[in-house]
Amino acid sequence: MRLNKKFIAGLILVLLFLSLPLIAPFFQKGYFTTHDGEWAVVRLADMYREVRDGQIPPRFSGNLNSGYGYPLFQYAYPMPYYLGLVLYLFQIGLVDSIKILFASTVFLSGVAMFFLSRSLWKSNIAGIVSAILYMYAPYRLVDLYVRGSIGESIASVFFPLILLTMLSLRERITPVRVVLLSLLTASLVLTHNIMAVLFLVIILGFFIYFLIEKDFLTIKASLIGIVGGFMLSAYFWIPALLEKKYILLSIIPIADRSLHFVSLNQLILPTWGYGTPTDPDAFTYQIGLAHIFVVFLIGVTFFLKKKDLMRNITTLFFILISVFLFLMFPLSKVIWENTPLLHEINYPWTCLMPIIFLSSIIAGKTAITNFFPLQKIIVGIACVAAIFFGITYARPNKIVDNGDGFYFTNDATTTSSKELMPLWVKDIPQVRPKNKIEIIKGIGNISPLHITSHKALFETDLKTDAIIRFNTIYFPQWEWKVDGKNTPYSYNNRVGVMDAHFTKGHHNISIVLRDTPIRIISNSISFVTFVVFVFVIVVRFLELFLKRRILIFPYKL
Repeated sequence: MRLNKKFIAGLILVLLFLSLPLIAPFFQKGYFTTHDGEWAVVRLADMYREVRDGQIPPRFSGNLNSGYGYPLFQYAYPMPYYLGLVLYLFQIGLVDSIKILFASTVFLSGVAMFFLSRSLWKSNIAGIVSAILYMYAPYRLVDLYVRGSIGESIASVFFPLILLTMLSLRERITPVRVVLLSLLTASLVLTHNIMAVLFLVIILGFFIYFLIEKDFLTIKASLIGIVGGFMLSAYFWIPALLEKKYILLSIIPIADRSLHFVSLNQLILPTWGYGTPTDPDAFTYQIGLAHIFVVFLIGVTFFLKKKDLMRNITTLFFILISVFLFLMFPLSKVIWENTPLLHEINYPWTCLMPIIFLSSIIAGKTAITNFFPLQKIIVGIACVAAIFFGITYARPNKIVDNGDGFYFTNDATTTSSKELMPLWVKDIPQVRPKNKIEIIKGIGNISPLHITSHKALFETDLKTDAIIRFNTIYFPQWEWKVDGKNTPYSYNNRVGVMDAHFTKGHHNISIVLRDTPIRIISNSISFVTFVVFVFVIVVRFLELFLKRRILIFPYKL
């Protein structure tokens, strides 16, 4: 089924119109309080500082943690802030950049879901129904107005795009499509670690489906694309995993998983709150009555028709939904604790995102299945109900107007439990140091020359032997050079900052954060993969260009 330009333009207008009621509060001046939304603004400001300092890729914050720094983007997903940085560089403010990212995910996820559902079910109606339910799922509103999870919000766009690209490989395998799958996979990994892990379950399910269909070429092409995506994002996830041993998260989980399983009532009953999961006013875990209804409807339809279910893609979605539903209940505790990668996830309710994704896809099939009279009308009523409830949830708790300056100068850790703090920090800093570099023992003068998030250059004129403190928390691999020579230092103090002994006299000192061998290898994997992708795209472009030239000028020159 081909789409003409007029239909695409009309579709975009319809989905944009449908998204407006959900994002209207984002057009108000200022921002609103959420669990993590304002921290996203602070992180964007810090991303800007790190990139401005020439720290590529950004890993270490020199300004946050009360000015003592800590390895924020070594572990925290960076993609939302890369995207926000692009907007900020176009003179869009910090707050507005984050608000644009949040708001745009509603519309873009709807468009992506339309094309995915349409590709699966070969119906424009199916695509529109899926898009509506995907945009209006209650948990999507939780991410926007309660949790303020920019990573999960952006991941909702990549979910349908990745599957759509995999399905396109069934039609025609091309190098550009494989590269596109790699870019989308890498983007998801860099956008939200947990969502990437959960989405691997869906990808595995599709591989099994392709295997049943004996579509080995698609399996091969998709596998190359997925692996390529993990190689492209290796600079982030490999150090995050292998160097996790340096931070508090390696010994103390963010939360007690047993407190975050859900009950059947919580998944079904419409509720709304702005608190954390353990608060009396906790946010909702509901899947959405419309989503539950359409999934139940298509389930009854298929089982009564007694199709060959093992070879039907709809069955795959039922199985995947069942898996994610099971993972949210206490009975799945042993799986969370003993499965690689899953044991890193502390919140089972994060399975809500893949569930609403899968149920929205199935909704498209329900809309075009004629098992009993008025089925399409009933599905339409379900969509209207989803829109009605969604609009009532699209409201912020409290509006604040702090201005960009507040967030740019905010120096908190932007984490809930200080989980990214290095293990050797015994006393977490509460106030900024008076000086970034200071003499803590001895007499002399210090002249700072250049200080950034990952580098410090200064001169000393010491009247006596001295101990100089660099008020930045140690993290492998800071390097000290005195008059061009490496010098030892220690971080054996309560705050975990770096101290070094110096003899009296004049010294030129440089302190630079270098990459560990793990980071160097990871960076190299990503860089080589990127170069290969660029080469593939350029070669493909040249092939198409030359082919066109031959068609236009069929004669030899």
